[in-house]
Amino acid sequence: MTHSQNLPATTGPTTVSQDLLAAGMGALMVLGGGLLVLFGWAWLGFFGGLLGAGGVFAAGAWWRNKHGVLFPKNLTGGAVGGAAALVALLTLFFFMAV
Repeated sequence: MTHSQNLPATTGPTTVSQDLLAAGMGALMVLGGGLLVLFGWAWLGFFGGLLGAGGVFAAGAWWRNKHGVLFPKNLTGGAVGGAAALVALLTLFFFMAV
């Protein structure tokens, strides 16, 4: 078995909107993960930070299990909008906890 047999098949180029949705989702995942850890830290201290980090890994595993990859090519605006709403909610909770 050669190395080239392990590579995924390319499905063609992506569009600009697909690239922007993937970039937005990447930014929201990092921001949301950081906010979740900060919210846990502000609420429960070190143990809350650990719980927040566990929540980040669980959410990433759920997302990857649901879509098959971490950044799927067929992202919709609704998925990115939902992630943006969750990040906004985490931001609100963080500032309420502080």
